[in-house]
Amino acid sequence: MKLSLVFGLALTAAAFLIPAIMVEKPQGDIMFAEVPAAVDESLPEDGSRQGETGEDGKQPLREEVAHSVFDSNTVIRLQTDEGIISISLRDYLRGVLAAEMPVTFEPEALKAQAATARTYALYRVDRGGVHEGADVCTDYSHCSAYVSDELLREKWAGEYEEKAARIQTAVDETDGMVIKYGSELIDAVFHSTSSGRTEAAVDVWGTERPYLQSVPSRGEESAPRFSGSVEIPTGELRELLLGVIPLADLSVPVSQWFSDVVRSEAGSVKSIAVGGETVSGREIRALLGLNSANFTVTAGESKFIFTTVGYGHGVGMSQYGANYMAKTGSTYIEILEHYYSGVTVESYAAP
Repeated sequence: MKLSLVFGLALTAAAFLIPAIMVEKPQGDIMFAEVPAAVDESLPEDGSRQGETGEDGKQPLREEVAHSVFDSNTVIRLQTDEGIISISLRDYLRGVLAAEMPVTFEPEALKAQAATARTYALYRVDRGGVHEGADVCTDYSHCSAYVSDELLREKWAGEYEEKAARIQTAVDETDGMVIKYGSELIDAVFHSTSSGRTEAAVDVWGTERPYLQSVPSRGEESAPRFSGSVEIPTGELRELLLGVIPLADLSVPVSQWFSDVVRSEAGSVKSIAVGGETVSGREIRALLGLNSANFTVTAGESKFIFTTVGYGHGVGMSQYGANYMAKTGSTYIEILEHYYSGVTVESYAAP
């Protein structure tokens, strides 16, 4: 019998990690800053454009805008904890890239992430959404994670110039490049670590996306969260399960609590019976705080052990898989074309 968990609606709302974005202008319109393409600009402090020096008196890292025409001239409205700010797409991507991918990753992996983040943002700007007065926010559970230049200076300290330059290069060398399926921007979801094969969107969210299919992803075994485990005392697990699956029959031996597992091609649990009640693997993952829905269960009288492979929902580009591809000679375009089936990587054509 199918059962909807208490948190099922919340999971559905977060299905692609993000809702769409509300814009003040009609859907499909993108604001362009009045910045000459040949003018030299400094990077922002805390997401906004500054003068020759930041508030701390330090000289910001400088780049020629000629290397970043589209991103520099495209303005998005960003919802932060302090309010809504207007920021160039270039500066926004810099903050997203710093927050979403290790800066030590290979240059081509960083470029793949930059193109993915750009596509991710513009896809939502084009479609409108739920942020009143803003296009995107800094909450990773809604949009993309983002870190300000001010915090990067504090975090990286003496390594700031070198690390900021790596990120800026990845953004500028992919200026305006996006991922399309046919003539449309894709919903460029990504995750940290796959199980060795990515998940198809239909297996995770029940929504078919022709470009989000299951593909092999090599070289991730050394990723920090490729494998993991969670141990839960049997009594505590009983309370957790009955709290959201009250009809589950857990009077049976513990070895029979979980049964009838249905897995995806990549190995994630699509559905599983808990005390005779069928729920999704995603629901179990959320309830127990597992790294992924690709898990196995070891039952014991005193405790249960949930062993996971991979980290994240598993759909789209794997960041650690992308880094492995970059290490073995793939370009960022080859990386993107591998993880997103049937796509092209091309310059964004503004409406």
